[in-house]
Amino acid sequence: ERLPDPTEDEIAYILFTSGSTGRPKMLGIGHGAVASFVSWQAAHFDIGEGDRTTMLSGLSHDPVMRDIFLPLSTGGTLCIPEQAMLADPHSLVDWILRCRPTVMHATPPLGRLLISAFQGRPEVSSLRHIFWGGDLLGRDVTSTWAEFNANLRQVNFYGATETPQAVCFHELLSHDLDVAPVGQSVPGVSAFVSDENGIELEAGLIGELRVVTPYIVFRGDHAGNFIRMPNEY
Repeated sequence: ERLPDPTEDEIAYILFTSGSTGRPKMLGIGHGAVASFVSWQAAHFDIGEGDRTTMLSGLSHDPVMRDIFLPLSTGGTLCIPEQAMLADPHSLVDWILRCRPTVMHATPPLGRLLISAFQGRPEVSSLRHIFWGGDLLGRDVTSTWAEFNANLRQVNFYGATETPQAVCFHELLSHDLDVAPVGQSVPGVSAFVSDENGIELEAGLIGELRVVTPYIVFRGDHAGNFIRMPNEY
């Protein structure tokens, strides 16, 4: 029997923020965010049933949703390494070369670790896309991957658990900046730099990055109750 279709405001999964402020928050994320994001990602970057996507994100890190549902929603293949390989860069490199992925989501620190394990030559002939996220993306990472993979498209994703999923993206067509920009907002999301009053600033001025998202997020308390959060961060 077919289960009833969920509504966008029903909680799809629960994650905790990283705790960078010292007080991690429990968040309940609605179905709409990941469904909308992976649909856009697949269409925008031409990802489909012939693609093989790695699952390298931790289970408590929200990019794992992209790892899982991007291939499963497009008819592609999800490639999952054994847990021990994630702690052994050389075993992970051997696995990557064997499974021949076409799509990878990775953090910049993982990119550097793989470069070292590849002995400075991270050549993966099957790889079409790397979607970076989770940290500042430096030229040292992107230029090295580009040098050994001529047809590779590299994209910087920016987002937070609260937003949720990535809210900005920037495709790296050159590597002349020390740090990749966060780029433009994904469809359906508004991202802009504002002053302390939330007023949008002109280009070139310094302020806070403000995000307005249509996706529903709930904050949980210690009793397991969830309260809907505002759609602006």
